[in-house]
Amino acid sequence: MSEKLLGRFVFFGLLLLGIYLLPGRVIGPEFDGMPGDLGDTRFNNYILEHGHRYLCGKEDYFWGAPFFYPEANAITYSDNLLGVVPVYSVFRFLGCDRETAFQWFFIAICILNFLSAFFMLKKWSGDVIAASIGAWLFAFGLPVIAQINHIQLLPRFFAPIAIVYLLLFLQSLKWQELLVLCLAVVGQFYGSMYLGFLLVLILFVIVLVHLFYQSSYKQITFSLLKNNGLRYALVLAGSAILVFPLVWKYYQRSKEIGMRPWEEVEPLLPRLQSFVYPGNGTALYSFLEGNANGLQFPWEHVIFPGVLAVLALLTWPFFSRITRTKSDANGNVLFISFFIICLLFLSVGGFTMYKFIYKLPGYGSMRAPVRFMLLLLFFFSVFITLWVKELRKKKNGTIVLGVILLFMPMDQLVKQSNLIRHSKAESMARIAPIISKANEQQPEKWNAMVWFGAAGEDPNLVQLDGMLAAQSCGMKTVNGYSSSSPSGYWPFWVSPGEETLRDWLKFKGYESDSSKILILRP
Repeated sequence: MSEKLLGRFVFFGLLLLGIYLLPGRVIGPEFDGMPGDLGDTRFNNYILEHGHRYLCGKEDYFWGAPFFYPEANAITYSDNLLGVVPVYSVFRFLGCDRETAFQWFFIAICILNFLSAFFMLKKWSGDVIAASIGAWLFAFGLPVIAQINHIQLLPRFFAPIAIVYLLLFLQSLKWQELLVLCLAVVGQFYGSMYLGFLLVLILFVIVLVHLFYQSSYKQITFSLLKNNGLRYALVLAGSAILVFPLVWKYYQRSKEIGMRPWEEVEPLLPRLQSFVYPGNGTALYSFLEGNANGLQFPWEHVIFPGVLAVLALLTWPFFSRITRTKSDANGNVLFISFFIICLLFLSVGGFTMYKFIYKLPGYGSMRAPVRFMLLLLFFFSVFITLWVKELRKKKNGTIVLGVILLFMPMDQLVKQSNLIRHSKAESMARIAPIISKANEQQPEKWNAMVWFGAAGEDPNLVQLDGMLAAQSCGMKTVNGYSSSSPSGYWPFWVSPGEETLRDWLKFKGYESDSSKILILRP
């Protein structure tokens, strides 16, 4: 088999295998499964549908999503997914309903992550087969599987572009590469605010390491003084203008609600055992599950990327001394940056350097900094790509490649029973009677609706049922769900009922509006 044909076989084979093992097994052949649980997944589905409705002219104002009524700019209490709404909208325009479009969105994001990583790794290494293996880790690795309950964290396809083009820019100092880098950072902010801030921190560390490791500050200073300073300034200013409307909305909200309490953030910084915790239900690493002992929210601490990735990282200094290629210099920069970044986030015995980062604008709003590994996974992808490329040159390279291709899926495999999913039919059945009740009451007559749910029912599910039903009817709703909530709303969130509804409306100065709110009960 020729190298070109083998490369295509590995590329498409790994892509299809990854689609089957992650979104495929979650969704199922009959499209009866939804990723995650009935909580965050349905909220993200609501946000994407709201964005689609805005694109279609059914909503007047994107930031004013009609939940938490009468709160303004409700979307700024959570991630907005604005940059990936078009991906979701494609499937809505093709005729899929809200829930089915979300399933296809999940598949599409996984594919985009794979393709982005592949093209950047191929640009770096020139090896299609090695790049395919590295991209597979980035798109379908264990840390990714652990976060399928948080779909807002999966759109990461701008991050590989930003990292690679930063390194290219630091080498060439071409303004065109700076432009691609900046647009990728802007894109990541619009795809996921959370990951946008984490990406900026990672890029900043890479720049510092590059400046000191390769003494590139001399070249950059010369380039600035010579003729590129104005171009650099225009690119940076233009990028700032693009991202400003997004960041400004969240800055305004942060002044109102403040930073997250440190006590809420600190348990979600990685511990030493986090780096060797693969989550529950892995095919090969059940013996490591005990590393979750002592961790709060252990599902957030799944940052172990598998044995192959760890081997590729730890053996990098050995391989770089042997090969001594131009890409090795950048590999060394990433290698050093990797450990510095991990040290910035690591918490040992209550001590962590992240406490200084936490005080920076934007970072104090993050609940789970441990999710930085979703981006740092690309570092592992780089090392495994260069590792495989070098191993393929050895005498038994074909045999080694075969072993890696056979082992890789097992290395990242999680048993089906441990994949977080819920029934699409159940999700839709929960809101069907609410939609029916609301439509019977002529929705256009009311300012908003509210769903109280059954006594003793999980209030989070009640709130989401009300939100999704109201969205289906084109109505505003008092019901709400997000990563945080407006001042005065919490009593209604945890105990939706007439008394807490009245208190909420009174708090907002809308007490007289209560007669114009459609109250729905089971």
